[in-house]
Amino acid sequence: MDIAIDKKNQVDVAQSGTMKKVNESDYRKLYLFTISFPYDSAQEVNFILPELSRLSDSYQQIIFVPAQMKGVMTFELGPQMSVDNRLASAFEHRNRLINFVSFQFLLNWILICFQILFSKASGKLKLCYNALFFALRMNLSHRYLSGLSRNVDLYTFWNTYVTAAMVNLSSFKGRRWTRVHGDDLYPERQGGVIPFEAKTYRKLDEIVFASSVSKAFFMNRHPNIQTKLSIQYIGVVIPKDWSSKVSIPKLNPMHLVTCSGLNPIKQLHLVNEWIGRWNIENPNREIIWHHLGASTVEIEKHIQSTCIAKGHAWMNQHAVLHWLQDNQPFAFLSLSKSEGGFPVSMQEALICGIPIIGAANGGVVEALKISGGFKLPETPTYEDFRYIIQHLYTLTDSEILQIRQKAMEVGKTHFLR
Repeated sequence: MDIAIDKKNQVDVAQSGTMKKVNESDYRKLYLFTISFPYDSAQEVNFILPELSRLSDSYQQIIFVPAQMKGVMTFELGPQMSVDNRLASAFEHRNRLINFVSFQFLLNWILICFQILFSKASGKLKLCYNALFFALRMNLSHRYLSGLSRNVDLYTFWNTYVTAAMVNLSSFKGRRWTRVHGDDLYPERQGGVIPFEAKTYRKLDEIVFASSVSKAFFMNRHPNIQTKLSIQYIGVVIPKDWSSKVSIPKLNPMHLVTCSGLNPIKQLHLVNEWIGRWNIENPNREIIWHHLGASTVEIEKHIQSTCIAKGHAWMNQHAVLHWLQDNQPFAFLSLSKSEGGFPVSMQEALICGIPIIGAANGGVVEALKISGGFKLPETPTYEDFRYIIQHLYTLTDSEILQIRQKAMEVGKTHFLR
C-alpha cells in the first residue's frame, strides 16, 4: 500500500489499483506495545526491526509504547515514529499504589486467582502473588488504552497484560492484534496459567505466530477459536554491505556455536557437559564451543565450564552475522527445551550457510525440516549428540558444501528483510 500526503492535507491511499481519499485525521495510527523497545534492555530490536519496514508503509504514524524505560535508546526513530512512555511511567512502583483501591483491579485479581485455583498448575500461592502484578498492570494498561482515540490500531509484542486489557475496550473501531512468541504462548512458562487466555485471544482480530509449529500448538489448545491466525517469520535485517559465500569449515578442531541468553531453558549446561565429555573421549577430534550472548567469564560462572568454551559476549545482529560469516563454525547447536517460534538465531545461522543441530522442540522442528539440519530427540542424551558428531566426521567435502549451500538458500529465501 502506497501512502502520500497531498497539498490539501489529505492522504492518498492506493490499494488494489483504486485510489480513494480520506481525511488525515481519520487515517489510523499504530500503537505498538513492547517490553522495552526502542530502549535496549529486552534486546527486542532483532524481533521488531524486520517488521518496521512493512508497518511503515502501512501507517502514517507509529507510536512505540514500552512497558519499561530501561537501557539506552540506541534505535534511531524514523520521521513517522515516536515513543510514548506514559505506560512505562505508570508501571513504576511509586505509581502502582493507587490501583490497590481500584474495584476493577480487585475484580481482575480475584478472577485470575479463581482461574489458578481451578487449574492443574502447581505452586498456586506463588501464582496468586504473580496474579497480583498481572492485574495491576492489566488495570493500568486499560486506563492508558481508554485515553486513546477509538480509531487507532493496536499491536502487542508478547505483552499479555496489555493484550488482555485492550480486548475490553468498549466501542473500539481500530484493529487489535498480537504477535505471540514465547511466554505468552506456552502456559508452562508462566506456571501453567496465562490469565484470561481464551477470552483475550477470542476477541482479537488476528494472532501472528512465528512458526507453523507454534500455530499448531495454539490450535490444539484452542480448537474452536474463530480469530484469524497467521504465520510470519520474524526475519533478519542484513547489513548494507552484506555479502556471503559458502565455504568448507574447519573439521579438526570442530567449531560449534550457540547463541542465546543464559536462560535455563537453553540448557547450556548440557552443551558444556557433552562437549567436555566428547573431548575427553576423542582427544584427536576436539570440539571448540563458541557462545554468542555471554562472555567466557559469564559462561564459566553460570555453568562452571569444563570444556573448551569461548564466550563472545552480547553483540548486535549485524555483528552476529559478520562473526558467523568470518568464522564459519561447522554447525549451530540448540538444546533448548522450549521454543515458541522459529528462533531468530537460527535464521541468522542459515543466512550464513551454517546448518543446525537441534533438539526437536517447538519451532526448532520447523527449522530442521526446511533446512535439512540434524535432529536430536525432544529430550536428547549424550549418546544422541555423539551419534550426530560421529556422523559429521564421515561427511565428504562435497557433502558438507551441499548441506551448507542448502542452509544458505533457505536463509536467503525465507528470512532476508
